[in-house]
Amino acid sequence: MLASTVPLVVFGLVQEYVDYHESVERTGREKLLLARSLAISVDSELQRYITAMEMLSESKRLRDGDIPGFREMARSVVDQHFPGANILLLREDGQLVMHTSLPTTAPLPARKSLDQLKRVFTTGRPAISDMFAGQVANRNVIAVDVPVKDAAGRVIYVLTMNPPMAAFTEVIQRHAPPADWAVTVLDRNGLTVGRAPDIERYFAQPAGPTLLPSLLEEREGVRETVSRDGVPRLAAFTHSPTFGWAVVIGVARTELTAPAIDAALLSLGFGGVSILLSLALTLLMSNRIAGPIAALRRLATAYDQDIPYTPKRTGLPEADEVAHAFRLAQERRRRSDRRYRILFDTNPLSISVFDLETLRFLDVNDTMVAQYGWSKPEFLALTVFDVHPPEAQEALRRVIAERQRNYTIAQCHRDGTRFNAETVVRVIELEGRKVGIAIARDVTRELQMREQLHDAIKAFPGSFRFYDKHERLVLMNDKPWMPQDRPIAVSLGDTVEQTIHAAAVMEATEDSIGRPDEWARERLAQFRRADANCEVKTRDGRWHHLLESHTVDGGTLSVRLDITERKRIEAQLRQAQKMETIGQLAGGVAHDFNNSLAVVMASLENLLDVGPDDEARGYAETAMRATEQAASLTKRLLAFSRRQELTPIEVDVGASVNDLQKILRSSVPRMISLTVQPSLTTERCVLDRTGLETAVMNMVVNARDAIDGRPGRIVVAVDHCRLNSGEAAAIPGARAGEWTVVSVTDDGPGMSDDVKARIFEPFFTTKGVGKGTGLGLSQINGFVAQAKGFIRVQSALGKGTRFDLHFPSQAAA
Repeated sequence: MLASTVPLVVFGLVQEYVDYHESVERTGREKLLLARSLAISVDSELQRYITAMEMLSESKRLRDGDIPGFREMARSVVDQHFPGANILLLREDGQLVMHTSLPTTAPLPARKSLDQLKRVFTTGRPAISDMFAGQVANRNVIAVDVPVKDAAGRVIYVLTMNPPMAAFTEVIQRHAPPADWAVTVLDRNGLTVGRAPDIERYFAQPAGPTLLPSLLEEREGVRETVSRDGVPRLAAFTHSPTFGWAVVIGVARTELTAPAIDAALLSLGFGGVSILLSLALTLLMSNRIAGPIAALRRLATAYDQDIPYTPKRTGLPEADEVAHAFRLAQERRRRSDRRYRILFDTNPLSISVFDLETLRFLDVNDTMVAQYGWSKPEFLALTVFDVHPPEAQEALRRVIAERQRNYTIAQCHRDGTRFNAETVVRVIELEGRKVGIAIARDVTRELQMREQLHDAIKAFPGSFRFYDKHERLVLMNDKPWMPQDRPIAVSLGDTVEQTIHAAAVMEATEDSIGRPDEWARERLAQFRRADANCEVKTRDGRWHHLLESHTVDGGTLSVRLDITERKRIEAQLRQAQKMETIGQLAGGVAHDFNNSLAVVMASLENLLDVGPDDEARGYAETAMRATEQAASLTKRLLAFSRRQELTPIEVDVGASVNDLQKILRSSVPRMISLTVQPSLTTERCVLDRTGLETAVMNMVVNARDAIDGRPGRIVVAVDHCRLNSGEAAAIPGARAGEWTVVSVTDDGPGMSDDVKARIFEPFFTTKGVGKGTGLGLSQINGFVAQAKGFIRVQSALGKGTRFDLHFPSQAAA
């Protein structure tokens, strides 16, 4: 009995020793995994500061050298996104150009340590410093240095942020470590940047002397050490993959050793009692030992395989106590595993672990299962390539070949739908093999919104500005906002008061001229009411429709649309309506007058019946000619009012123009020479004779008005021309063939190309108010087109003008 009892006691002690060391190794591995996860979070926090500084470094104000304006923008960024931080701007010699925490009039010191500053100027890449004593607030800080480049890509400044140091303790607290752990974030020199708990006590202090050499010399590991608070701990440490900062997770040794020691003492106590009793009870106990030993063996197997197992009481106190110690150890391991699993599965980002050689998934968290659509067992049968669509496979191969750690690439759900994911990959060693840990974030909506916003800004036809609740300009497009003859420089970060003041100084709108201060007050009050829905005329003569309204977040959207063209068209419409009314009135007058003329002409025809020598006949013939001219005038008025259709007939163009000489000469002052040159041949065309006469008279009147009371010369001519296809192609609207040409030439001031391009537009005129309707040339163009002809205009400033009306020729003799 004694021989069997002693080995049992020794077995129990050895088993406790083995279990203790296995527990220490397992705990070290678990804490090392958690330290790696926390190190990735530290890298993400530092990268967030770099990204913010890189966005600020692209500011137009900074590139233009507007340091005061950029300082206000930087202060706004600090207040809204990084409370407690400082933003600085430095030259290459270390001299501060700007500091957001110092008054603008305060003297600015120079940075003492220039190594990192020179490295950023040389490489043009961002850098993160270790902790150092700040010169302004006399507190320990770190520096996030980002280069500021000019248009040629040269580094001209370094933009620096001193982030709030409490942020790194907050990173630790977001992982919710147990209260009895000591979790520390240290810079590359081993100085404490963040800690939970007791950050106030250990901030800026180096790691403990037993751990510091390992931190400075090794990448990662697990050490038994004594922390600075004097507690023996099992410490797991690693360095962040991008910036090299250290993360240490320390677990008190008592948490590991106390259960094992208690169990060993219990085993020794009961073992001693067993030995004493075995002297007397050897025979009695020999039959009872086999069962408890078998139970302990089953319990050990269950513990090793992590299988739930509750043994029955064996009747042997020693064996029951050992079983109880086993159960306690198993519960501790399960609690530790649950804590790790909770941190892994409840992470809001998709996390996966995969084999670097086969690329097969080894584990995924619940977030990834929910986002991608595969179950966890299905994931374990897939490789990394299976969650990427075919079109992204080549890009993924490049990522793997180049061992990229951060990338954005298309991925797919189980149903095949695509999405863009931003992925961070870190390589670790787990159970003797290298594995990858990938953290993915769906950025599809973010990229779509960014693209849609860009397209909307680009396509928007007018100018718009968006101001935040502090009345600062945060978004705008590149459309002009104020008069283009005197543009106002507007930049992101400007306040609405600054913009309105600048507009008032230059008296940008018609209603601000002569009263800039009063206008500025009225405009600012209108902006703050956000009820603008009005038309504004700027000093360059353009009209704008102004619309303003509040947004749900307290901002203000201000939109301005150029409606100058709409105003011009509305004016033309009103003029057309007036002309239509005049035409209707003229038609009515002409119709009634024509009826009276009919009576007069009938009476004159009766008078013509007298003898040819009668003196009254001469008077009657004169009255008849005047009456016929009046009838021709009413015909034109009726045609203008569309009460009488024009009837094209075959007309001798030369004779018709020659008959107009008296009328044309009476419409031109004597200081202007008028010459009518009929064609040497008979030019016959099918057209409306009244329309031809009206066109020639209009062109002569226009030539007279162009000469404008000065001595000049007008030539009216009829000629014949033949155009081949090459000549016709060089003249707008022309066709090859035989043409009768009626031309009117003057030696007036001529026309510019801009005016010549618009002369046939309805209502366009260069004459003063009351001197022209802008309809004459438009009606001539319509008449020529109705006759299947075309008009050629030749004019240049200072060289006069020539109009050639081309009509299809019917015959030439």
